[in-house]
This record gives sequence, C-alpha cells and structure tokens, in this order.
Amino acid sequence: MQSTLEVETLAGERVSFDDSRRQTNVQGLKAASIVAFILLASFAPVEYYVVPEHFPLLQGLRAACLLVLAMIAVVAFRGEAWTRRHVDVLTVGAFLIVGWYSIVLMSLHDGYESPFFLTLVFSIVGVSAVTLWPLRTALIFMALMIGSYLTPLVAGWVELTHPDTFLIQLSFLLGMAIIGVVAQQLRYRIEQREFRTNQRLGRTKATLENAYTRLKELDEQKSDFFANVSHELRTPLTLSLGPLESLLKMEHRAEEQEHLHALHRNQLRLLRLINQLLDVAKVESGNAQAEYSKEDVVLVVRELVGEIEEATRAKGIRLDVIVPSEPVCLYIDREKFEQLLLNLLSNAFKFTETGGRIEVSLMRGTESSEIAVRDTGIGIPESKLHTIFDRFTQADSSETRQYPGTGIGLALVQSYVELHGGTIGVESTVGVGTTFAVSLRHGKAHLPAEQIRSASRPVSMTSVRPPQLTDFDVDEGDEAVVERAPAGAPEPQRETTERPEEADWLPDSTESDGEEPRVLIVDDTADMRRYLLSLLREEYDVKTAKNGAEGLALAKDWDPDLVISDVMMPLMSGSELCRAIKAGGGRLSRTPVMLVTARTEEQTKLRGLDYGADDYLLKPFLQEELLLRVRNLVSKRRQERALFDAHLVLRAQHQYVQSDLELARDFQNDLLPKLEMPAPLTAHVEFHPADLVGGDFYHITPLGPGRVRLFLADMVDHGVKAAVRAAAALPEYTGLDHTALDAGGVLESLNEVATSKYADLAGSFLCLDLDASREGHVSIRYARAGEMPFVVISEAGPTEPPAAAGFMVGLFPNMSYRSRALTLSPGTRLFLYSDGLYTQTNGSGRTFRDEGGLMEAWAMTRDCSTLQAATESVMESLTRFRGTTPQLDDVTLIGIEIPGPR
Repeated sequence: MQSTLEVETLAGERVSFDDSRRQTNVQGLKAASIVAFILLASFAPVEYYVVPEHFPLLQGLRAACLLVLAMIAVVAFRGEAWTRRHVDVLTVGAFLIVGWYSIVLMSLHDGYESPFFLTLVFSIVGVSAVTLWPLRTALIFMALMIGSYLTPLVAGWVELTHPDTFLIQLSFLLGMAIIGVVAQQLRYRIEQREFRTNQRLGRTKATLENAYTRLKELDEQKSDFFANVSHELRTPLTLSLGPLESLLKMEHRAEEQEHLHALHRNQLRLLRLINQLLDVAKVESGNAQAEYSKEDVVLVVRELVGEIEEATRAKGIRLDVIVPSEPVCLYIDREKFEQLLLNLLSNAFKFTETGGRIEVSLMRGTESSEIAVRDTGIGIPESKLHTIFDRFTQADSSETRQYPGTGIGLALVQSYVELHGGTIGVESTVGVGTTFAVSLRHGKAHLPAEQIRSASRPVSMTSVRPPQLTDFDVDEGDEAVVERAPAGAPEPQRETTERPEEADWLPDSTESDGEEPRVLIVDDTADMRRYLLSLLREEYDVKTAKNGAEGLALAKDWDPDLVISDVMMPLMSGSELCRAIKAGGGRLSRTPVMLVTARTEEQTKLRGLDYGADDYLLKPFLQEELLLRVRNLVSKRRQERALFDAHLVLRAQHQYVQSDLELARDFQNDLLPKLEMPAPLTAHVEFHPADLVGGDFYHITPLGPGRVRLFLADMVDHGVKAAVRAAAALPEYTGLDHTALDAGGVLESLNEVATSKYADLAGSFLCLDLDASREGHVSIRYARAGEMPFVVISEAGPTEPPAAAGFMVGLFPNMSYRSRALTLSPGTRLFLYSDGLYTQTNGSGRTFRDEGGLMEAWAMTRDCSTLQAATESVMESLTRFRGTTPQLDDVTLIGIEIPGPR
C-alpha cells in the first residue's frame, strides 16, 4: 500500500502535469487557429470554381467561421489563466468549425462523393499533432467529428447514391479517428512519464543541493568545533606541560621518574594531535596562512634528518641523506615545510620495519627542485593510492591494524605543498616500498607578494623536544611474561630494549605467593602496559603481552583469573582474543575478559560483547573504577571456580544416584507383569519412561475363565517423583477385592485411598475388563479417570470410544466414576496408551495429536501383520515426529488383538 506522502506526491504530480499540458495546448491552439484561419480564407477561389451557385452563401458562412477563429486566436495569444483552464474546449471548437464548414461544403458539392471529406481527415491529423488530451476529451472530439460526417445523411440534406463509396469513406474516417486517438494517447503517456521523471529529478536535485549545502555547513561547523575545542585544550595542556617539565629536572625515585617521563611523552603526543586538528581546521576554513622567506633547503633537510637519526638507529633502520653540496634556496614557509617533511619522514619511519632503509633526497632542477622520501616499508595497495591524501583516511582502519594513526598527516602534507604552489606524487609497491616526491618551484613569482618576507623565520627546533618528534618514539619494550623466581633467587636474564631506569623499578613480573589472583594485561602500547601493571601489581600476580596472539598463548599456558585487553592491536584484536578465549573450552572459556578501548562507537562495543566480553571500559578511565571492576571480575571468577569444584563433587554424587536409579529402573521393569491374555486374545506392550524411571505402570488381573482386568496408570509428573507415586499406587490397586468391584468401583476405591491416605497420589487411570468367554466376539467394560483415551482399530478405521466422565484420581474425595460397555468383533485391535503419546511436541511446538500424526499412526497399523509390528510402528511414528525434541513424558502403549479375518 502507498503511504500518505506518496499519494500526495502523485496527486501533486498529476495537477502539475495537467497545468503543463494545458500550457502546451495553448501553444498548439495558437498555431492551429492561425493555420485554420489561413486555410479557410484561401478556400474562396476553390469554392467559386467548384460551387459558384452557392458562393454567396459560403462567403457569409466563411466570414462567420473566420470571425470565431479570430476570436479564438486573440484569446489564445493573450494567454490568461482563463485561456489555460478552457484551452481544451477552445481547441475542440476551433477544429469543429473547420470540420463543420467542410461538411457544409461537401453537402453543397457532390455529397458523400465529394473529396472535401478529406478536410475532416486533416482536422483529425491536426488535432493529434498539436494537442495533448486525456482519453475522454479525445474520444469526445472524434465522436463529434464522426457525428458531423453523418449529419447530412441523417438530416436528409444529401442522397446516398453510392453506398459503397460512403462506407469506404466512413471506414477510412473511423480508422483515422482510432489512429489519432491511439497516437495522441501514446504521446500523452510519454509526455506524462517524462514530466514525472523531470519532476522527480528536480526534487532529487533540490534535495541533493540542500544536502550539499547542509553538508558544507556541517563541515564548516565541524572545522569551527575542532578549532574551538583544540584551542580550549591547548590552555590546560600548556599549564600542565610547563610544571611537568620543571618536575622532570628534579630528582625522583626511579619509579616516579618513569611515571613523569611517560606522562610527558603522552602530553606531547596529545599536543601533537591538537596541533594537527588545528591545522586541519585552518586548511578547511581557508584560513591557513603562510609567510614565505628564502631558505637554504639543504640546511633544513639536514637539520630535520639529524633530529630523527637516533630514533632510526634505535629501531634498526638505515637512514640516508642525498643532497647537493651547494645550497638550494627556495621560498618556503619554514614551519610548514618542516612539518610536511616531518610528516613524510614519520610515515616512512612508522611503516618501515627493523633492517629497512629510509632515503631523503634533494634534486635541483632548472625550474623546480624535488624533495623525495623513499622507504623499504610495507607499501600501499594500488586500490588505496587515490585516497591516501584524504583527511582521516587510513589504508588499514580495522581493529587489527598494526600501525596506529589518525589519517591527518598526509592530508596536511598535500595542503602545505599546495600552499607553496608545488605538487606531490606517490609511487608504491606492496612489499617493496613507497616514494613520496614533493616538487617546489624556484623563485617567488608563483607566491602571493604580500606573504613574502625578506628575513627568514627562526628555526623551530629548540632544546625542548618538539611534539612533532613524538611520532619517532620507539616502543622501549615491556616487562617479561615469565613467573617470578622465588624470594631470594636471582632474577632471570632477558633481552630488553628498556631504558636503564625502567629496569630498576619495573619487575619482570609481579611477585606471587601462589595465592594471588592472576591478571593478564594485553596491550600493544608499552606505556599502557606499564601503567596498568603499576596499578595492579600490589594486589595481583600480573603478566603482560604485546598483542592478541601472544596474549592467547599466555592465557592457555598460565590460566589467569582475568584478562584485560586493548581492542585495537596488531595480529589479533582484543575482540578476536576474547572470542578465542571464550571458544577455547574447559577452564579457559570461563576466564573473564575486560576490553579496554578509546573507540566509542556502539558497534565496537556490541561486537566485543557479542564475542563474550564480560566488561567494557572506555579510555580515559579512573584508577578506582578500573580497580573496582577488576576486583568484581576476579571475585566472580574465584566464586565460579569454587562452584566448579562443588560441581565436581556433585557430579560424583550424581553418578552414585544415577547408579541407584538404574537399579530402580531394573526393579521397576521387573514389577511390570507380562500380559497373559485369555485365548484367543494376544497383547504387546511398549513402555518408554522419559527418565531412567517413570510414573506409568500397568497391571493385569484374572477375573475368571476368559475374563481379565487391564489397569493402566499415568501418575502426575515424571521421573523419580512419578516413580515414587507409582510405587505407592500399585500395591493399593493390587490390594483391592477385584471380584467385588466393577471398573468404575476400582477407580472410586483408589480415589478414596488417595485422598484420605496420601497428600499427592494423583494420576490418570484406565480400568478395562475384557470378557472373551463367548465365541464370536469380545465384550469390554471400562472406566476412565482423567485424560486416558484408547482407540479401536477395525475395518472401518480407527475410532475412539466415548469417554466416561471423571476427574483424575487423588484430586477430590467422594468422586463417582461410571462404566461403559463396548463389544469388539474378530479382526479388531485395541490400543491403550498414556498421555505421553499424544502430548509430545516437535520443534514447532505442535503436539503429535494436533498435527494429525496420531490418527495417521493408527491408520498405518492396519497394514501391520502382527500386533508387535503395529505397536512398534506407532512408536516409530512418534519418534520421527519429535525429531530432536526430547521426550517430554512417559509413554506406555498396550496393544490387544482379537484374531479373525482382517
């Protein structure tokens, strides 16, 4: 069904199209009225030659028609709203005037043999060519034209001397009218479809333009927001960096000194990010200003490369510089040039592994100079090359990315190169390396004159470490993940790249007496690992891992009480680590996992929780919050372990109980009698308890020659409870004086005992007396308490005898149960069954009886040659029906056969 908005849109389109169509028809009316006026006026010589005797009459008629056509033309050319509303009527009138005049001329000439009837054809063709009418208007016009053609004959103005000519002309005229209507309607629909398409395109265009405008506004607002927030952040950062640098110059204990160094490093990284956001905001808003001065680029390149030599040496990367021996002077903004070159060097440093090479070269050309940064890093996929200069774009933004970053650096490089009037290009091969080449023109003619300075600006590199160089920090390594030696034993030796002061205070692992809870920290940032370790080492036995893969291996070997993992890590993300732990089986799968991340996207959190994370903590977090969450998860883990140990004890006890239940099952089966029926009856039983023991039982009691009493009981509930009730009910039944009681009396006696002697001895019972003492047939009398049906299978098919009213035994005292009688013929089978047969459900929740499976199973027994095969067939049908659904209740099925021809 169409929505209200769609209906309103379609209605609006119809109105708009009708207005457009009427405007088109106004233009057609203008052309048609002028052409009709000219053609009608030019007919005078023809008339004078063809019908001179009627020329005066035709002259007057022509004058009247020309006057009306002139009036229609004047109205059409004025183009008022009234004309557009009535243009269809005016057009019909204009063409009818020509048609009627042609009819008069045809009548005065040779009647229906006159060739002037062709004028009607021209009118039909003209209407189809210049008008867009709905079907109703077109049909009315064509009917009027055909009616006009027939008027002389109907009015008796002419005699029909050649009927064949008349019929041919009429057929031709009708054919042209049909063709005209069809052609016009095809044009009408095409124009309507094109109009609607244009309307929708217009709306789409307007929507896109509005969206584009809104996006521009949002982009500007985002830039303003970044700029404002970044400015607001710089003030507290400045106020914290100054005192922090003062503290660094003082003497502190090794652990305190390391905390201060970590704080200073990360404050500089934060300042670096804020500066980049400010730069991006300036570029996007068009406020990025540059001040150009003449600089020796050779000197600038050497100074910048010298700043990162120590970092490349620490990482094991070879750094080469190829520059001319003589100065290369270019007009540059020193600060922005340094930043773009540092960004390129940072990019090469980040993606080049130990043993790789970075080369910085400067080549002077005739009109420009080229600065190139080459590396032997991982390379950039060809599909990503066209987007690497886009803001906030990274080649790998997944949780398992190996190289962190914001996606801002290269975008700023391109913006700053363009500010210098230069160009930047990139070439890359995956697994071989990447080359960025910046080309800057000589001279200053291409730069804004008002932004050129005569004196160069001071060099930005100072004795204080600039935030730009935080990109070249090397991961100083991490604490070892080995058990700490016993107290007094020498520390284990390990390879490390930590600074000496770190090794003084940071232990290989926390001391443990074997009773402390174990916590595994997994994070790819060394500062974060050290920080978490310092928080937890006093209360917990802590070990760390640098990525998810290493963490998973350690978790399998060490069996921690808690895993604290970052989400975004190389090789294996925290979410994937969580999933692997939860799928590890055994004790590992029960290890609680806390995911810690700076990503606030809801999808990231949902993915972690979906993988089984027990807690989720967003950075930045308070120490107390982390410690409380850790304590809660560790406590929960310890409780689970205690419960697991208790479960082992209970499982051992359960095995003993299970063994006892198996003995009880064997005992119960021994108590169930064999059904020895009087000749010629035969019987077969299928007994299937839902558990090891069941609440169903049956019994057979002889009543005399050829007479027996069958008793089937289905106690409330199943399993052990029902078996206990059955064990109590059976001796009460067998202790009755059966010779003095009929079927109903048996149930009344049991009900009296159950309600007076027991608290919950309730169940559904069927008592059935069979009398086979007479030849030729078997008579039965039966009584039922509760839902205890049985079925008779005869030649006519399966039938259920009517129920004898009565509640379950054991619910209400003083109940009365009535017996019913039934006679069975030879060749009949009788099936008694408990409710577990028909209340069994399948995967869809439908029962065996409701789905029709029970009646179908009864019908199938007619094809079974033996009674045993028949009862087994019913049980097989039940098993197929329930499929993988467990058996819900005890099932007892007793089949009795009266031999005879079947």
